[in-house]
Amino acid sequence: MAISRRTLLGHGSALAAVPIGGGPLTGCSSGSAEVTADGRQAGALTWWDQYQPVAEVHDRFARAFEKHHPGTAVARQVYNPDQMGQALQLARKSHQLPDITSLAGLEVPGGTPAAGVARLKRDGWFQPLRLSAGARARIPRAGLVEGLNVFDGEIYGMPLFSDRSHSTLNWFDSRLVEQAGGDPDSGPATWDEFRALARRITHAGDNRVWGWIEGVQFTDRLQQRLINLANVAGAAGEWDPATGEYAYADEPFVRALEFFKALRDDKVLFPSSTSLDVRTARSRWASGAAAMFLDGPWNAGVVLGSFPEFMPRVRVGQIPVPDAGTAPLVHVAHGSTQLFVTADSKRPELAAELLGELTGPDYYRGLAEGMDLPPLDLGAVADADVPGVYRRAVQMYAETVRLLPDPTMNNPRIGDVTARMRQVTPDLGQIVQGVLVGALDDPAAALRTYQSDMSAERDRAIRLSRADGLDASPDDWVFPDWRRGHDYVPGEEGDE
Repeated sequence: MAISRRTLLGHGSALAAVPIGGGPLTGCSSGSAEVTADGRQAGALTWWDQYQPVAEVHDRFARAFEKHHPGTAVARQVYNPDQMGQALQLARKSHQLPDITSLAGLEVPGGTPAAGVARLKRDGWFQPLRLSAGARARIPRAGLVEGLNVFDGEIYGMPLFSDRSHSTLNWFDSRLVEQAGGDPDSGPATWDEFRALARRITHAGDNRVWGWIEGVQFTDRLQQRLINLANVAGAAGEWDPATGEYAYADEPFVRALEFFKALRDDKVLFPSSTSLDVRTARSRWASGAAAMFLDGPWNAGVVLGSFPEFMPRVRVGQIPVPDAGTAPLVHVAHGSTQLFVTADSKRPELAAELLGELTGPDYYRGLAEGMDLPPLDLGAVADADVPGVYRRAVQMYAETVRLLPDPTMNNPRIGDVTARMRQVTPDLGQIVQGVLVGALDDPAAALRTYQSDMSAERDRAIRLSRADGLDASPDDWVFPDWRRGHDYVPGEEGDE
């Protein structure tokens, strides 16, 4: 499986150096098990993820678990999200996957989180999660979805965070924005305002501050940027629920990619962005190299923890929209971020018991105070001790993010179809990268080619599935009752 198509759970990171991963930033283990040469602990339950802002929360629950299970150590590693996929690939080849893991950095060729989980399940990456009845009852209903983390009634993934988020809020330095004549509280509202403000900041005399900084090396995140911007330009998502067809060549995607091209032509992008990952781009932004930085809600937690002196100047605004008066509606796939018990785990019951502790009010409030993605129970944010900028980000999501249908809702076996899809390259993130580095000047043509290739690949996967006796069709992607601005939740009424 190739690494770099879409990150399922790509946010945050940090914990100790471990040779096999080539990239965790810090490490944690509260047990006393012997540390082996490859950075593991003999006899410990091992846990990998990329959720740096809530590492302290997870460490606290791990220590409590150890206290109630004498002799059991929990060894945790938190990775940079764009390095974790490689660590997982290498670990699987040597049959050394951790007991518990997220899926950051692993390929999802079929266009939804459900497709990626289905492929990994089909390939034998993880095993059923045997939760106690009490733990299962504490998980909010929206966290368990057949075809996403439940298969034939068995739970495979432990949901952690709410689906109501995206990674394209506009975080900005209020002082720099105000000095350039912008709104120091909300920032620019439209694409034209974003461009104009970025130009004023970048080209202000001898000022060596740029308008915008981006981690151009992290193509998975660039892909999400493009999809989110196409959302606010009118796209439902990567495919149109009314027709079931991919939407990459439609006007909203073309306009969004042309917006990136315009920013490149304006020369407002921090010059070294093309060699930066998201983490390094954030640190440059916090040091004053640029005024605006697109990111998700976890940005508040990372800045507060790593750059506290910068926090008083940090503000957050909605994702910019193409035209004044346009609602910043972003539609996201069902797919709460999850942790899994891997197929290599020799103590799956103990690992499931540990994951079962990650439920209930105390845990969800802890997630909120860690300021990563919003917790699965959004109500926990109200009681959490968090700065106003994080609370504002979560409120923006509650007002503007809506849940898309997923083809698994029409056909529970559709994950077996999308699991057969091969990676199409260049993918959306690589296309955006090509635009930003100046290697691609015809956005519409690139998107037409990508849509054609993706449609052909889906058709091929459907034919293969039918030959193996699976009942599948492009109609599985059609939801005629979907309405823009409404949640699509099976068995529930959508809300405006």
